[in-house]
Amino acid sequence: MKDHGHELLFALAPVVEPRSVVLERGFLAACKTRFRTPAQRALATHPAWSTVTTLTTDDAQVVRAAKALRVLHLRPRLLEALAKEPPLPVEALRVRLDAWPIAESVRAALRETRAFPRLTDLQVGAEPSGEPIRAEAFAWLFECPFGPALRRFAVAKDPAEGAGVAVAGWLAALPATLERASFRAYGFEVVLTREADGRWGWRWCRGGRTATRARGRRRSWGGCRAGGAGGGPRRGDGEERGWVEDACAGVALTVGEE
Repeated sequence: MKDHGHELLFALAPVVEPRSVVLERGFLAACKTRFRTPAQRALATHPAWSTVTTLTTDDAQVVRAAKALRVLHLRPRLLEALAKEPPLPVEALRVRLDAWPIAESVRAALRETRAFPRLTDLQVGAEPSGEPIRAEAFAWLFECPFGPALRRFAVAKDPAEGAGVAVAGWLAALPATLERASFRAYGFEVVLTREADGRWGWRWCRGGRTATRARGRRRSWGGCRAGGAGGGPRRGDGEERGWVEDACAGVALTVGEE
């Protein structure tokens, strides 16, 4: 970017964060936009956006101009606007919520949207709050037009101490078409993965994205087939305080480390 920014990015150099730039074969492939003046907004329709596959932005015009776009990082305000757009090529959405819960206007727009026919991967990041990560707060997303096509779903949210994740509710709410679901809080991540026999297996790791020595355990959720609930996890050795709770069945899925 320092040596070739203006040459390779042409007029886009002033409106992208330098450290976010990824070039592939000499073309802009990933970036984060930074429009500082109304005059710079005129660059939102520049044809050079057409090679971008991964984008973080607050501008709907840039999204429209990014013909090769696959992964989009955005806030609810833009998501609500894009929900009213014609079909987009986006395959993965990374939504960072400004407030909790998700605003009703955003929900209404997504329930009717036809903008994301290729969406298979959805991740929601929420600000810390006193609410646990419960299925009822997110399950409505699976009923949106893009819901049946989702294969991966993730929530990153720091609830209050001891609030945890209501696992039983998630097991009942996750659609049979989903292959992977993950929940991250307090530096821990619990991952549910659809096994070959249709059951949900689970593993956990400590340290989240910053971990350098994170190790996980993998277990089958006994007796829990696709779309159902029941049974409980087999616990690993070296258990620590359980931050994931199965509130419905009263079975605690606890974390531990080898």
